[in-house]
Amino acid sequence: MSSPGWSKGLLHTCNWYDTQAHRVTLIHCIPIPIGEALGIGGIIAHGMLIMGFVGQLLSDYVGPTALRKFNARFKGMTRIGDEITCTGTITEKYEADGEARIAGKVQAADQNGDVKVTGTFVAALPHRA
Repeated sequence: MSSPGWSKGLLHTCNWYDTQAHRVTLIHCIPIPIGEALGIGGIIAHGMLIMGFVGQLLSDYVGPTALRKFNARFKGMTRIGDEITCTGTITEKYEADGEARIAGKVQAADQNGDVKVTGTFVAALPHRA
């Protein structure tokens, strides 16, 4: 499973994310030298936004009601202009609680292969009639 890259409108998306979270974090949305002053090299995207991209990949793949577990770990900063690609691998198929399930690994990486988020998931498979 994989997704197309996200790059277009990342600054706009970061600003939208800040307003939805009811907070403004200067390093995530304000194009002034805050990031440079802090030594992080400019504006960075929210880690939770990149985690949301991975969650969208899973939701698109298994459906919004099938996801049973989703864990994520933040691994690196995402810069405005990075193209993020989310991918996943199914590592196990099994039955639990009367459901057929799959488990797997997911990640988000930039155009250079630098990993931003890694994670695991469990999802239910649809019943066969």
